[in-house]
Amino acid sequence: MAYIEHLFVMISIYALLGQSLNFFSGFTGLISIAHASFFGIGAYSSALITIHYTDSFFVNILLPSILTGCISFVIARISLRSYEDYFILMTLGIQIVLFSLFNNCTALTNGPIGISGISNFSTVEQFIPQPILIFLCYLFFSTIMIVISRSSWALNLKGINDDEILMLSLGKNVQLIKVTAFTFSAMTASVAGVLYAHYMTYIDPSSFSLDESVFIVAIMVLGRGSYAGIFLSATFMIMLPECLRFIGLSGFDEANIKQLVVGMMIVGVVFWGKLSSRLAVWKVA
Repeated sequence: MAYIEHLFVMISIYALLGQSLNFFSGFTGLISIAHASFFGIGAYSSALITIHYTDSFFVNILLPSILTGCISFVIARISLRSYEDYFILMTLGIQIVLFSLFNNCTALTNGPIGISGISNFSTVEQFIPQPILIFLCYLFFSTIMIVISRSSWALNLKGINDDEILMLSLGKNVQLIKVTAFTFSAMTASVAGVLYAHYMTYIDPSSFSLDESVFIVAIMVLGRGSYAGIFLSATFMIMLPECLRFIGLSGFDEANIKQLVVGMMIVGVVFWGKLSSRLAVWKVA
């Protein structure tokens, strides 16, 4: 039972990460490779708050989100001045810089050793079991994103993705709209980091590396941008190594086969998307 609960929790956390990235990338068409770093900012800041100040659920959700929002706002103001491939390279550099800070700021993060002894949310978990609490957080923030995605503000994001020059000609502040979407996306990722830190009770830089950012992007791509699809994609990505373990593969082979399967599926999804668009054009013609 504990094993199933663990898988359920990890699926909920990574589904929230996939949803948060999809909120930005799905509307703007820009891929961020820095999401694991915002995941890490939420986890580390919440761990430090819990150890040195309080384990209050609401404080640990609110303060790391505000901190991540401030950092991501500055990052967005700089990186969103670039376009498409250059934006990806910018976020790649940001991911590398923030991961290096996690790994080398030993006074705060304890470096590669990590931070242990992170307590659970005692003020809430005496009433709600931790797996249910994490899943409720996933539902709450996913619902917020769904509501926003159906608002008039989201139409501006869709318009920017379709024709940014047209939106500028209509007097829309394109830069501010994209920065706001990026900031909210990063803040949601930090919430996932808070939940991860308090569930695992131990964090280290390896959980917020470039590989994790690629993993989050893969969840979003395989989910094809839909909320239900991303949850199913997160389920598949979390369950895949478990299935490989059950069929008796060693750790080395398991990791390589996982990368092979995920890579092939991403290529297949992208190829199918391209093929579908061409078939649609031929059908219209």
